[in-house]
Amino acid sequence: MIKNSKINISPVVFFVLIFFLSGLIIGQNLSDSVAVSKNQIDTLQTMETPEDLMEADMSASLPRWIIFFFLLIIVVILFVTVGKIGQFRINILERRKDKLEDLVMERTADLLKEKEKVENLLEQSELAKMQLKEANEIKSKRIHIAAHDLKNPLQAIIGFEFLLKEDNCLSEDIRDGMGAIFKSSRKMLNIVSELLTTESSDIHSMRLNKSISNFAGIVDEVILANKIRANQKEQKILTELDRSIYVDVDPIWMIKAIDNILSNAIKYSENGKSIWIDLIKNSCNLILTIRDEGQGISESDKDKLFKKFSRINSIPTDGESSTGLGLYIAKDIIEKHLGEISVESHLKKGAKFTIKLPL
Repeated sequence: MIKNSKINISPVVFFVLIFFLSGLIIGQNLSDSVAVSKNQIDTLQTMETPEDLMEADMSASLPRWIIFFFLLIIVVILFVTVGKIGQFRINILERRKDKLEDLVMERTADLLKEKEKVENLLEQSELAKMQLKEANEIKSKRIHIAAHDLKNPLQAIIGFEFLLKEDNCLSEDIRDGMGAIFKSSRKMLNIVSELLTTESSDIHSMRLNKSISNFAGIVDEVILANKIRANQKEQKILTELDRSIYVDVDPIWMIKAIDNILSNAIKYSENGKSIWIDLIKNSCNLILTIRDEGQGISESDKDKLFKKFSRINSIPTDGESSTGLGLYIAKDIIEKHLGEISVESHLKKGAKFTIKLPL
C-alpha cells in the first residue's frame, strides 16, 4: 500500500538545474562587470590626478545588493537541495515501511491460520483423550463388576470342598474329579482376585458413581463374600452394626475397600481366631472398625503399610497370596470419598483398622 504517489524530481537533477541557471546569471553579470572594468581602465589611462583615480575605483566595484543577491541565491539553492534530498529519503523509507507492513500482515495472516489449525488439533486431541478415558473407565468398571460377580460363586464352590471330603460314600474317581474342579476353582479365584486388584489400583484416575446407600448393607455384602474363607480357617466374624446409617458413596468401590481390609484380617490371622466389625456414627462421621487377633504390625511396617506394592514382615497364615496393593487401594478409595483410614497395632496383639467417612 503506497501512501504517497507524487512524482518527485531527482535531487541531483534539481541541483544541477539550479546551479546551471545560477551560473548563467553569474556569468552574465561577470561579462557585464568585465565590460565595465575595461571601460574604466580606458578611463583611468586618461586620468592624471589622485582625485580622479579614487572616483574611478569607487565606480569600478560591484554594488552590494548584487553580492547579497548571489549569496541569497546560494543559500536558497542549498536549502532547497537539502529539503529535496530529505524528502526523497522519506519517500524511500515510506515505501519500505509500506512493504514491511504488507509483509507483516501477510505473515500475521499465515500465523493466525496456523494457530487455528493447531487449536483445532488440540481440541480434537482433548476430545479423543476424554473419549478414551471414558471408554477406559467403562471397561474397568465392567471388568470389576464381572470379576466381583465371579468371585462369590467360586468361593462357594471351594467351600463345598471341605464338606465333600467328609463324605465317605464318594468313589475314588468322583473324589479325583471333584479335586480337579476345586483346584481349577482356586486357580480361577486367584486370577479373579488379581484382576480385581490390578483394576482397582488405578482408582485415583477414575470417577465415582455415588448414590445414597445403607452402609451396614455394604458391610454385610463384604462379610458374605468372605464368610466361606473364614469358615475354612474356623474363624468367627462378629458384628455390631448401626443399620440406620446412610451415606453418599460408590457402593462398588466401597465394597472393594472394606473387602481388602477384611480379607487381610482373615489372611493374617491364625485358624480359630475372631474378627470384630463395628459400625457407629457421631455428629459428623460414620466410624467403621475392623479388629483381628492376627500377627500385628511392627512400627517400621506401619510407615509403608498403605504404600503401593509394599511388603511387610507378616506373612499369610495359610499360604495365601499377597500383591502389596490391598491397603493402598483401600486408602485411595476412602480418601476419594473424603474419608480417612488409620491403624492401631502391636506385634502379636492383632490390628485395628478404623475408617471414617463424612455423613
